[in-house]
Amino acid sequence: MRFEERMPIFVRARNVIEELEVPYVVGGGIAVGLYDHQRPTKNIDFFIMEQYAEVAIEGLHEAGFIVKRLDPSWLYQSWLGDTLIDLVFNINVSRATIPVDDEMIARGAEREILGEKFRIISPEDLVIIKILVMHENRPDWWDAISIIRSLRVSLDWRGVMRYAHMDMPRFLAFLLFAQSRHWSERLWPDWVLREAWENVGEQMGLPVPAAPKAA
Repeated sequence: MRFEERMPIFVRARNVIEELEVPYVVGGGIAVGLYDHQRPTKNIDFFIMEQYAEVAIEGLHEAGFIVKRLDPSWLYQSWLGDTLIDLVFNINVSRATIPVDDEMIARGAEREILGEKFRIISPEDLVIIKILVMHENRPDWWDAISIIRSLRVSLDWRGVMRYAHMDMPRFLAFLLFAQSRHWSERLWPDWVLREAWENVGEQMGLPVPAAPKAA
């Protein structure tokens, strides 16, 4: 099924969530598609605060969705056919958990997708989440690189680094990986690499040499 054919189901789920007055932002592949490239996706990720999880999943059930409380610590899911609706309320990253809170939702913005309006996660939150959740057989780092290259100077790097302290070694590894793929491009301000470099050195108890500069 094409993305366009899934849209009515995404809209139906959005309508349920909005009618219940559940604050949300949409993340995942749909958000990546708005900031850079659209890739095939069978699901939509609604990031909601934990206190709304039961209200939202019950509302979807009453609207005809099949529902499952997959993991009550962070994720509920619902389906119509093979189209998946994820309700994410705690984001499990490499070494910690990022709770979806009112600040994350407030940083989002309303955007239009195929004529329908959704509140979309901020690009800064999306980039750092993609970096920290990366694991084998997922395109998360490639998604993050594509958003960074697409937005360039408009990206707020202090915002990107908001959650980087949760796994600074991984964040530094991503910076070096991304720069190795685009060596001739300036992907971020010099201070971003410097702070990550110095932080990781301190964590490891090593003398910290001068940080490499972005190309």
